[in-house]
Amino acid sequence: NGSDGGAGAGDSSDGDVSASANNYAGCRPIALFGAGGGGSSGGAGATGGLGYHSAGAVSIAGAPPRRGLPSRGAPPSRSAAPPGSGAGDGFSGGGSAVHLPEFGTGGAAGGSGGGKELSLRNARLTQLPPDLWAAAPFLGKLDLSGNHLASLPPAALGAFQTVFTLSINNAGLTQWPLPWQPGSMPNLQHLIMSMNRDLRSMPPSALTALPDLYTLELAGTPAGAALLRPGALAPATNLTSLDLSNTQLGGFPPDVAVLPKLRILKLSGNKIVAVPEEIGRTCVRLEELDLSNNELNTLSPYMGMLPALRSLILDGNPLRTIRRPILDKGTAYLLQYLRDRIPA
Repeated sequence: NGSDGGAGAGDSSDGDVSASANNYAGCRPIALFGAGGGGSSGGAGATGGLGYHSAGAVSIAGAPPRRGLPSRGAPPSRSAAPPGSGAGDGFSGGGSAVHLPEFGTGGAAGGSGGGKELSLRNARLTQLPPDLWAAAPFLGKLDLSGNHLASLPPAALGAFQTVFTLSINNAGLTQWPLPWQPGSMPNLQHLIMSMNRDLRSMPPSALTALPDLYTLELAGTPAGAALLRPGALAPATNLTSLDLSNTQLGGFPPDVAVLPKLRILKLSGNKIVAVPEEIGRTCVRLEELDLSNNELNTLSPYMGMLPALRSLILDGNPLRTIRRPILDKGTAYLLQYLRDRIPA
């Protein structure tokens, strides 16, 4: 496999399976400039690798790949040389180039649009490569995690209209990278943007741009605290999973009570002192609730009414009204204990 930086025949650095030869019929390479890391004069990067996914995806991890990509029709060969006639062309120095197939309309698995996957994870990017925009109409999944995108301007990713899964974890973001006009990212379903410690704000209408959002992960990203504003979460009516762990929340997000499809809620590592009573009445689909390491000293008895809840995590809270042996007996026992204390 390509885990040590040498991309094997169709193997990516994270173990993805190889693509069939037909996936790239009619495609020609494009260069994505700015993926960091100098390789040797023979084009070998120190770490990482490049490979194809079975759904027509390209994955780049760490430094640039050791071997080049074919220009037409066939998956990469173990004996292939880097693109160009000279050894190491475009793969040395900070302005190195990563060659990817141009996503065409024919021959690739997954259809003609919105079905391809592209990972530029840990590629040492400081800005988006100019030729990335050529792939935008054909991408379904895009991973920009582990880069250094502090200079990414606001709304920079608005061109990726077909993307339904966007990962930008630990990427040094300082500004909200998505547009915020209503409905401007209609296909985005999963937004994973955790561990961006310098991203401290988000537009008040940010979620109105994402009408079909199912998953929102902002753990360790202080901008998540903006979702305490009344109405901030209300547009996300399809949301099923929300992670606002370690986002400096000073309270329980009020709009959680109006998210009818929410199943997973992670709020650990904040400063929440109380859970509103209406949560027990309205969050009827909630299955997992993590409130660990907050400042709760009591629980409303109405939390016992959550009909689907199977995991309630409360470790690290100064609870005074519920004895430890009761907590140790698990979620089902605790919910029954709470229900027994609802006033008649």
